[in-house]
Amino acid sequence: MQTHSKLRHINVIHSPKSGLLQVNCELKTGRKIYQIPIAPSTSESPPHGAGSFHDPAQHAVYMDRVEALLQGG
Repeated sequence: MQTHSKLRHINVIHSPKSGLLQVNCELKTGRKIYQIPIAPSTSESPPHGAGSFHDPAQHAVYMDRVEALLQGG
């Protein structure tokens, strides 16, 4: 069984003025346009792969943040 994607072409445009990514998807039957907000940059560096496990207090901070994200906060 062959399946063919309806997606033919994708074009992504960054608009610094509006802070959005505009994603244009060309399909067999038309077009879809998605506007995706760009996350604000943070001054926080990403955590080391397993670094938080070496410091239980820092690991608890990270896990609290994950929990808040999952709860919608």
